[in-house]
Amino acid sequence: MGDFRLEAAARRPHPLTLTDGRLMPHPARRTAPLLLSAALATVFALAGCSAGSAGGSTPAGSTPPVASPTPTPTYAGTAVGVTCTDVFAGGDVAAALPGYALKASFTAPEGSSAALAARIDGVACGLTSPTGPISVGLSKPDAASSAALQKARTATGSPVTGFGPDVTATFDEMTGQEDLFTATGVWISVQSSGFTNPEVARPLLQFITQALPSG
Repeated sequence: MGDFRLEAAARRPHPLTLTDGRLMPHPARRTAPLLLSAALATVFALAGCSAGSAGGSTPAGSTPPVASPTPTPTYAGTAVGVTCTDVFAGGDVAAALPGYALKASFTAPEGSSAALAARIDGVACGLTSPTGPISVGLSKPDAASSAALQKARTATGSPVTGFGPDVTATFDEMTGQEDLFTATGVWISVQSSGFTNPEVARPLLQFITQALPSG
């Protein structure tokens, strides 16, 4: 019985192994910690991947949502019935507005109210004045277009009074633009960097309303 125990003990690996005259840890004792460390590293790596994929990233192969473009308003109108020469040429403008004169040629800036007036069968006029160049748009938008334009101008400008009960007028101090919608459906828009307040543009607007046909 004693010999059996001695033989079994001899077969068990000693925690220290003699190698080249030195005692070294048994290979099995060194491998176990390394395997544990590798297993833990794998678990942490997988956890990191799961955390990263749990965010709000777009799944592979899918197309991110694209915002729909804002539709461009469309306006229409009928012939306003006057030309720039009809309104501003002659001695009347010189007497009523000293220093004002009609430009011989004028192209309204793209995106301006004068350019829009010309597109809906109106006219765009350019003036010189003591306070600087002025662009003028004269048109007769249809009912839906007039309502949309008035709503847009009211949203960006301040109301102006003194032109009569059936007239809607607004002034935008950021752009120096004053818009006036008459009782006969005419839209008058004047713009200049010299229009620092609505009173500066008032004489011009009053002159235009008097020069327009009454019908």
